[in-house]
Amino acid sequence: RASLACGRLGSARSARFLDPMGAGVDEPSACSDTPAHATHGTSWGSRVKGIACMLASTTSFTLMAGISKVIGSRATTFEKLFWRSAIAAMCVLCSQALFRKGGEKTPWLPRKPGLVLLRGLCGHISLVGYLESIELLPLAVAVFLGKTYPLTAAIFGWLFLGEPLRGSRIIAIIVSLGGVALIARPAPGELLDSTFLGVALALGAGAITGAAYCCVRALSKGGESDLWLLLSLPSVSLPCSAPLALSSAFSAPSRGPEVWLWFLALGVADQVAQTFLARGLRHLPVASGSQAMFLGTVIAVFLGVAIGDPWPSWHFWVGGVIIVAALHGAEAAESRAIAATVGESVDMLPEELLKSGSGTPKSSCAQELAETGATC
Repeated sequence: RASLACGRLGSARSARFLDPMGAGVDEPSACSDTPAHATHGTSWGSRVKGIACMLASTTSFTLMAGISKVIGSRATTFEKLFWRSAIAAMCVLCSQALFRKGGEKTPWLPRKPGLVLLRGLCGHISLVGYLESIELLPLAVAVFLGKTYPLTAAIFGWLFLGEPLRGSRIIAIIVSLGGVALIARPAPGELLDSTFLGVALALGAGAITGAAYCCVRALSKGGESDLWLLLSLPSVSLPCSAPLALSSAFSAPSRGPEVWLWFLALGVADQVAQTFLARGLRHLPVASGSQAMFLGTVIAVFLGVAIGDPWPSWHFWVGGVIIVAALHGAEAAESRAIAATVGESVDMLPEELLKSGSGTPKSSCAQELAETGATC
Protein backbone atom coordinates (compact mmCIF):
# COMPACT_ATOMS: atom_id res chain seq x y z
CA ARG A 1 0.00 0.00 0.00
CA ALA A 2 1.30 3.44 -0.86
CA SER A 3 1.28 6.54 1.32
CA LEU A 4 -1.85 8.53 2.06
CA ALA A 5 -2.23 12.01 0.66
CA CYS A 6 -4.06 15.17 1.79
CA GLY A 7 -4.89 17.88 -0.72
CA ARG A 8 -4.47 20.57 1.90
CA LEU A 9 -0.96 19.26 2.57
CA GLY A 10 -0.03 19.75 -1.05
CA SER A 11 0.04 16.09 -2.11
CA ALA A 12 -1.98 14.16 -4.65
CA ARG A 13 -1.07 10.56 -4.01
CA SER A 14 -3.41 7.61 -3.81
CA ALA A 15 -3.19 4.09 -2.47
CA ARG A 16 -3.81 0.94 -4.47
CA PHE A 17 -5.18 -2.39 -3.38
CA LEU A 18 -5.77 -5.65 -5.16
CA ASP A 19 -9.37 -6.67 -5.56
CA PRO A 20 -10.42 -10.37 -5.42
CA MET A 21 -10.46 -10.59 -9.21
CA GLY A 22 -6.79 -9.66 -9.33
CA ALA A 23 -7.06 -6.14 -10.75
CA GLY A 24 -5.47 -3.09 -9.16
CA VAL A 25 -8.05 -0.47 -8.13
CA ASP A 26 -7.27 3.08 -7.15
CA GLU A 27 -8.12 3.79 -3.55
CA PRO A 28 -8.86 7.49 -2.96
CA SER A 29 -6.74 9.52 -0.63
CA ALA A 30 -7.87 10.14 2.90
CA CYS A 31 -8.54 13.86 2.56
CA SER A 32 -10.28 13.72 -0.81
CA ASP A 33 -14.01 14.04 -1.33
CA THR A 34 -14.36 10.25 -1.34
CA PRO A 35 -16.64 8.94 1.42
CA ALA A 36 -15.01 7.28 4.38
CA HIS A 37 -16.38 3.86 3.40
CA ALA A 38 -14.02 3.76 0.47
CA THR A 39 -11.00 3.63 2.75
CA HIS A 40 -9.84 0.76 4.90
CA GLY A 41 -10.71 2.55 8.13
CA THR A 42 -14.16 3.80 8.99
CA SER A 43 -15.13 6.70 11.23
CA TRP A 44 -17.39 6.18 14.19
CA GLY A 45 -20.29 7.95 12.45
CA SER A 46 -19.88 5.74 9.41
CA ARG A 47 -19.79 2.62 11.60
CA VAL A 48 -23.04 3.66 13.31
CA LYS A 49 -24.70 4.13 9.90
CA GLY A 50 -23.39 0.74 8.79
CA ILE A 51 -24.67 -1.06 11.90
CA ALA A 52 -28.07 0.64 11.51
CA CYS A 53 -28.25 -0.58 7.89
CA MET A 54 -27.25 -4.12 8.89
CA LEU A 55 -29.89 -4.05 11.65
CA ALA A 56 -32.53 -3.07 9.09
CA SER A 57 -31.25 -5.79 6.76
CA THR A 58 -31.34 -8.58 9.35
CA THR A 59 -34.83 -7.44 10.43
CA SER A 60 -36.06 -7.75 6.84
CA PHE A 61 -34.35 -11.13 6.42
CA THR A 62 -36.06 -12.33 9.60
CA LEU A 63 -39.42 -11.04 8.36
CA MET A 64 -38.81 -12.84 5.06
CA ALA A 65 -38.15 -16.10 6.92
CA GLY A 66 -41.40 -15.64 8.84
CA ILE A 67 -43.32 -15.07 5.60
CA SER A 68 -41.75 -18.21 4.12
CA LYS A 69 -42.88 -20.16 7.18
CA VAL A 70 -46.43 -18.79 6.83
CA ILE A 71 -46.55 -19.95 3.19
CA GLY A 72 -45.33 -23.36 4.36
CA SER A 73 -46.19 -26.37 2.24
CA ARG A 74 -48.50 -24.37 -0.04
CA ALA A 75 -45.43 -23.71 -2.22
CA THR A 76 -42.14 -25.53 -2.78
CA THR A 77 -38.74 -24.10 -1.86
CA PHE A 78 -37.96 -23.36 -5.49
CA GLU A 79 -41.28 -21.58 -6.01
CA LYS A 80 -40.51 -19.32 -3.08
CA LEU A 81 -37.05 -18.62 -4.46
CA PHE A 82 -38.38 -17.92 -7.95
CA TRP A 83 -41.15 -15.51 -7.00
CA ARG A 84 -39.01 -13.82 -4.37
CA SER A 85 -36.29 -13.17 -6.96
CA ALA A 86 -38.74 -12.18 -9.72
CA ILE A 87 -40.48 -9.57 -7.56
CA ALA A 88 -37.17 -8.23 -6.21
CA ALA A 89 -35.80 -7.90 -9.76
CA MET A 90 -38.93 -6.04 -10.89
CA CYS A 91 -38.57 -3.62 -7.95
CA VAL A 92 -34.94 -2.94 -8.89
CA LEU A 93 -35.65 -2.40 -12.58
CA CYS A 94 -38.66 -0.14 -11.91
CA SER A 95 -36.67 2.03 -9.50
CA GLN A 96 -33.81 2.15 -12.00
CA ALA A 97 -36.19 3.35 -14.72
CA LEU A 98 -37.47 6.11 -12.42
CA PHE A 99 -33.94 7.22 -11.57
CA ARG A 100 -32.99 7.35 -15.25
CA LYS A 101 -36.11 9.38 -16.00
CA GLY A 102 -34.99 11.82 -13.33
CA GLY A 103 -31.64 12.28 -15.05
CA GLU A 104 -29.47 9.89 -13.03
CA LYS A 105 -27.32 7.69 -15.26
CA THR A 106 -26.28 4.20 -14.17
CA PRO A 107 -24.42 1.78 -16.46
CA TRP A 108 -26.53 -1.12 -17.63
CA LEU A 109 -23.54 -3.50 -17.60
CA PRO A 110 -21.63 -4.45 -14.43
CA ARG A 111 -18.07 -3.29 -13.95
CA LYS A 112 -17.02 -6.71 -12.64
CA PRO A 113 -19.34 -9.32 -14.16
CA GLY A 114 -17.34 -12.25 -12.77
CA LEU A 115 -17.65 -11.01 -9.19
CA VAL A 116 -21.34 -10.19 -9.69
CA LEU A 117 -21.94 -13.75 -10.91
CA LEU A 118 -19.97 -15.21 -8.00
CA ARG A 119 -22.03 -13.19 -5.50
CA GLY A 120 -25.26 -14.45 -7.08
CA LEU A 121 -24.09 -18.08 -7.06
CA CYS A 122 -22.99 -17.90 -3.42
CA GLY A 123 -26.26 -16.31 -2.36
CA HIS A 124 -28.42 -18.79 -4.26
CA ILE A 125 -26.54 -21.91 -3.09
CA SER A 126 -26.47 -20.80 0.54
CA LEU A 127 -30.19 -20.02 0.54
CA VAL A 128 -31.12 -23.38 -0.99
CA GLY A 129 -28.90 -25.19 1.51
CA TYR A 130 -30.38 -23.30 4.46
CA LEU A 131 -33.99 -23.90 3.43
CA GLU A 132 -33.30 -27.60 2.83
CA SER A 133 -31.54 -27.95 6.20
CA ILE A 134 -34.65 -26.57 7.92
CA GLU A 135 -36.59 -29.50 6.44
CA LEU A 136 -34.06 -32.05 7.80
CA LEU A 137 -33.18 -30.55 11.20
CA PRO A 138 -35.02 -29.07 14.17
CA LEU A 139 -35.40 -25.34 13.56
CA ALA A 140 -33.20 -24.35 16.54
CA VAL A 141 -30.36 -26.58 15.31
CA ALA A 142 -30.55 -25.26 11.73
CA VAL A 143 -30.58 -21.64 12.93
CA PHE A 144 -27.62 -22.24 15.25
CA LEU A 145 -25.47 -23.98 12.63
CA GLY A 146 -26.38 -21.44 9.95
CA LYS A 147 -25.20 -18.54 12.12
CA THR A 148 -21.53 -19.48 11.63
CA TYR A 149 -21.26 -17.13 8.62
CA PRO A 150 -19.78 -14.10 10.50
CA LEU A 151 -16.69 -16.16 11.28
CA THR A 152 -16.25 -17.33 7.68
CA ALA A 153 -17.00 -13.81 6.38
CA ALA A 154 -14.27 -12.37 8.62
CA ILE A 155 -11.78 -14.99 7.40
CA PHE A 156 -12.67 -14.42 3.73
CA GLY A 157 -12.40 -10.64 4.20
CA TRP A 158 -8.93 -11.07 5.67
CA LEU A 159 -7.79 -13.49 2.96
CA PHE A 160 -9.21 -11.83 -0.16
CA LEU A 161 -9.83 -8.18 0.72
CA GLY A 162 -6.88 -7.53 3.02
CA GLU A 163 -9.16 -6.33 5.82
CA PRO A 164 -7.72 -6.56 9.33
CA LEU A 165 -8.80 -9.52 11.43
CA ARG A 166 -7.99 -8.75 15.03
CA GLY A 167 -8.19 -11.16 17.92
CA SER A 168 -10.87 -9.03 19.58
CA ARG A 169 -13.15 -9.53 16.56
CA ILE A 170 -12.68 -13.31 16.53
CA ILE A 171 -13.42 -13.51 20.27
CA ALA A 172 -16.51 -11.31 19.85
CA ILE A 173 -17.86 -13.50 17.04
CA ILE A 174 -17.38 -16.68 19.08
CA VAL A 175 -19.01 -15.05 22.13
CA SER A 176 -21.93 -13.89 19.96
CA LEU A 177 -22.33 -17.43 18.66
CA GLY A 178 -22.63 -18.52 22.30
CA GLY A 179 -25.45 -15.98 22.71
CA VAL A 180 -27.19 -17.44 19.65
CA ALA A 181 -26.83 -20.92 21.16
CA LEU A 182 -28.39 -19.69 24.40
CA ILE A 183 -31.38 -18.25 22.53
CA ALA A 184 -31.84 -21.18 20.10
CA ARG A 185 -30.99 -23.75 22.80
CA PRO A 186 -30.42 -26.78 20.57
CA ALA A 187 -30.47 -29.83 22.87
CA PRO A 188 -27.37 -32.07 22.81
CA GLY A 189 -29.57 -34.99 21.85
CA GLU A 190 -30.89 -33.07 18.85
CA LEU A 191 -27.37 -32.35 17.63
CA LEU A 192 -26.42 -36.01 17.96
CA ASP A 193 -29.60 -37.28 16.30
CA SER A 194 -29.50 -34.80 13.40
CA THR A 195 -28.81 -36.31 10.03
CA PHE A 196 -25.37 -35.79 8.60
CA LEU A 197 -26.80 -34.28 5.42
CA GLY A 198 -28.79 -31.67 7.34
CA VAL A 199 -25.77 -30.64 9.42
CA ALA A 200 -23.58 -30.45 6.31
CA LEU A 201 -26.15 -28.32 4.49
CA ALA A 202 -26.54 -25.90 7.41
CA LEU A 203 -22.79 -25.51 7.95
CA GLY A 204 -22.17 -25.19 4.20
CA ALA A 205 -24.91 -22.57 3.92
CA GLY A 206 -23.26 -20.57 6.71
CA ALA A 207 -19.83 -20.74 5.08
CA ILE A 208 -21.11 -19.77 1.62
CA THR A 209 -23.16 -16.92 3.09
CA GLY A 210 -19.89 -15.53 4.45
CA ALA A 211 -18.43 -15.72 0.94
CA ALA A 212 -21.49 -13.90 -0.47
CA TYR A 213 -21.07 -11.07 2.05
CA CYS A 214 -17.40 -10.85 1.14
CA CYS A 215 -18.38 -10.47 -2.53
CA VAL A 216 -20.83 -7.68 -1.67
CA ARG A 217 -18.10 -5.85 0.24
CA ALA A 218 -15.63 -6.29 -2.64
CA LEU A 219 -18.18 -4.97 -5.15
CA SER A 220 -18.92 -1.97 -2.93
CA LYS A 221 -15.23 -1.13 -2.54
CA GLY A 222 -14.73 -1.56 -6.29
CA GLY A 223 -17.40 1.04 -7.11
CA GLU A 224 -20.02 -1.34 -8.50
CA SER A 225 -23.40 0.30 -9.06
CA ASP A 226 -26.34 -0.37 -6.76
CA LEU A 227 -28.19 -1.78 -9.76
CA TRP A 228 -25.88 -4.79 -10.04
CA LEU A 229 -25.39 -5.15 -6.31
CA LEU A 230 -29.13 -5.76 -6.08
CA LEU A 231 -29.54 -7.74 -9.31
CA SER A 232 -26.66 -10.14 -8.62
CA LEU A 233 -28.78 -12.62 -6.64
CA PRO A 234 -31.98 -12.55 -8.79
CA SER A 235 -29.94 -12.88 -11.99
CA VAL A 236 -28.76 -16.30 -10.76
CA SER A 237 -31.77 -17.45 -8.72
CA LEU A 238 -34.31 -16.84 -11.50
CA PRO A 239 -32.81 -19.15 -14.16
CA CYS A 240 -31.73 -21.74 -11.58
CA SER A 241 -35.11 -22.05 -9.87
CA ALA A 242 -37.42 -21.40 -12.84
CA PRO A 243 -37.69 -24.99 -14.23
CA LEU A 244 -38.64 -26.62 -10.91
CA ALA A 245 -40.71 -23.65 -9.75
CA LEU A 246 -42.83 -23.39 -12.90
CA SER A 247 -43.37 -27.16 -13.15
CA SER A 248 -44.55 -27.22 -9.52
CA ALA A 249 -46.80 -24.22 -10.10
CA PHE A 250 -48.56 -25.84 -13.07
CA SER A 251 -49.00 -29.19 -11.31
CA ALA A 252 -50.20 -27.72 -8.01
CA PRO A 253 -53.88 -27.06 -7.32
CA SER A 254 -55.15 -23.54 -7.92
CA ARG A 255 -54.14 -21.09 -5.20
CA GLY A 256 -56.19 -18.31 -3.74
CA PRO A 257 -55.11 -14.67 -3.77
CA GLU A 258 -53.70 -14.99 -0.24
CA VAL A 259 -50.69 -17.05 -1.37
CA TRP A 260 -49.89 -14.61 -4.16
CA LEU A 261 -50.01 -11.73 -1.69
CA TRP A 262 -47.54 -13.63 0.51
CA PHE A 263 -45.28 -14.10 -2.53
CA LEU A 264 -45.41 -10.32 -3.09
CA ALA A 265 -44.54 -9.66 0.57
CA LEU A 266 -41.69 -12.18 0.32
CA GLY A 267 -40.17 -10.35 -2.66
CA VAL A 268 -40.53 -6.90 -1.10
CA ALA A 269 -38.95 -8.07 2.18
CA ASP A 270 -36.05 -9.56 0.22
CA GLN A 271 -35.57 -6.32 -1.73
CA VAL A 272 -35.45 -4.26 1.46
CA ALA A 273 -33.02 -6.72 3.09
CA GLN A 274 -30.64 -6.77 0.10
CA THR A 275 -30.71 -2.97 -0.23
CA PHE A 276 -29.71 -2.36 3.38
CA LEU A 277 -27.16 -5.19 3.23
CA ALA A 278 -25.38 -3.48 0.31
CA ARG A 279 -25.50 -0.09 2.05
CA GLY A 280 -24.28 -1.51 5.35
CA LEU A 281 -21.28 -3.21 3.77
CA ARG A 282 -20.33 0.08 2.08
CA HIS A 283 -19.72 1.50 5.56
CA LEU A 284 -18.36 -1.53 7.42
CA PRO A 285 -15.68 -4.17 6.96
CA VAL A 286 -17.21 -7.55 6.28
CA ALA A 287 -16.31 -8.85 9.77
CA SER A 288 -18.12 -5.99 11.53
CA GLY A 289 -21.12 -6.09 9.22
CA SER A 290 -21.69 -9.82 9.42
CA GLN A 291 -21.37 -9.84 13.21
CA ALA A 292 -24.08 -7.18 13.42
CA MET A 293 -26.39 -9.67 11.69
CA PHE A 294 -26.40 -11.73 14.90
CA LEU A 295 -28.97 -9.24 16.17
CA GLY A 296 -31.43 -10.93 13.81
CA THR A 297 -31.68 -13.79 16.32
CA VAL A 298 -32.99 -11.36 18.94
CA ILE A 299 -35.38 -9.71 16.46
CA ALA A 300 -36.71 -13.12 15.39
CA VAL A 301 -37.85 -13.86 18.94
CA PHE A 302 -39.76 -10.57 19.16
CA LEU A 303 -41.42 -11.21 15.79
CA GLY A 304 -42.36 -14.67 17.03
CA VAL A 305 -44.09 -13.12 20.04
CA ALA A 306 -45.96 -10.74 17.71
CA ILE A 307 -47.44 -13.69 15.77
CA GLY A 308 -48.40 -15.68 18.85
CA ASP A 309 -45.29 -17.37 20.26
CA PRO A 310 -44.92 -17.44 24.06
CA TRP A 311 -42.98 -14.69 25.82
CA PRO A 312 -39.23 -15.52 25.88
CA SER A 313 -37.59 -16.94 28.98
CA TRP A 314 -34.45 -15.69 30.73
CA HIS A 315 -32.30 -17.55 28.18
CA PHE A 316 -33.34 -15.04 25.54
CA TRP A 317 -32.51 -11.97 27.62
CA VAL A 318 -29.11 -13.28 28.67
CA GLY A 319 -28.30 -14.37 25.12
CA GLY A 320 -29.38 -10.99 23.72
CA VAL A 321 -27.22 -9.10 26.22
CA ILE A 322 -24.25 -11.30 25.29
CA ILE A 323 -24.72 -10.59 21.55
CA VAL A 324 -25.10 -6.82 22.00
CA ALA A 325 -22.21 -6.59 24.49
CA ALA A 326 -19.89 -8.59 22.23
CA LEU A 327 -20.73 -6.38 19.24
CA HIS A 328 -20.19 -3.19 21.25
CA GLY A 329 -16.90 -4.48 22.68
CA ALA A 330 -15.59 -5.43 19.25
CA GLU A 331 -16.53 -2.06 17.76
CA ALA A 332 -14.88 -0.18 20.64
CA ALA A 333 -11.69 -2.24 20.28
CA GLU A 334 -11.71 -1.66 16.52
CA SER A 335 -12.04 2.12 16.96
CA ARG A 336 -9.16 2.22 19.46
CA ALA A 337 -6.98 0.20 17.10
CA ILE A 338 -7.77 2.52 14.16
CA ALA A 339 -7.02 5.61 16.26
CA ALA A 340 -3.69 4.14 17.37
CA THR A 341 -2.77 3.25 13.77
CA VAL A 342 -3.59 6.78 12.58
CA GLY A 343 -1.44 8.32 15.31
CA GLU A 344 1.54 6.11 14.54
CA SER A 345 1.23 6.75 10.80
CA VAL A 346 1.11 10.53 11.23
CA ASP A 347 4.23 10.41 13.41
CA MET A 348 6.04 8.69 10.53
CA LEU A 349 5.23 11.48 8.02
CA PRO A 350 8.10 13.93 7.39
CA GLU A 351 7.94 17.34 9.00
CA GLU A 352 8.36 19.03 5.59
CA LEU A 353 5.13 17.43 4.28
CA LEU A 354 3.16 18.24 7.41
CA LYS A 355 4.33 21.87 7.41
CA SER A 356 3.77 22.50 3.72
CA GLY A 357 0.79 24.55 2.62
CA SER A 358 -0.92 25.89 5.72
CA GLY A 359 1.67 24.48 8.14
CA THR A 360 -0.59 21.93 9.75
CA PRO A 361 0.97 20.47 12.93
CA LYS A 362 0.99 16.73 13.51
CA SER A 363 -1.62 16.88 16.24
CA SER A 364 -4.15 18.60 13.95
CA CYS A 365 -3.42 16.16 11.13
CA ALA A 366 -3.90 13.21 13.47
CA GLN A 367 -7.22 14.61 14.66
CA GLU A 368 -8.41 15.16 11.10
CA LEU A 369 -7.41 11.69 10.01
CA ALA A 370 -9.11 10.13 13.04
CA GLU A 371 -12.33 11.96 12.21
CA THR A 372 -12.32 10.76 8.62
CA GLY A 373 -11.35 7.26 9.70
CA ALA A 374 -8.44 7.06 7.25
CA THR A 375 -5.36 4.94 7.73
CA CYS A 376 -1.93 5.56 6.26
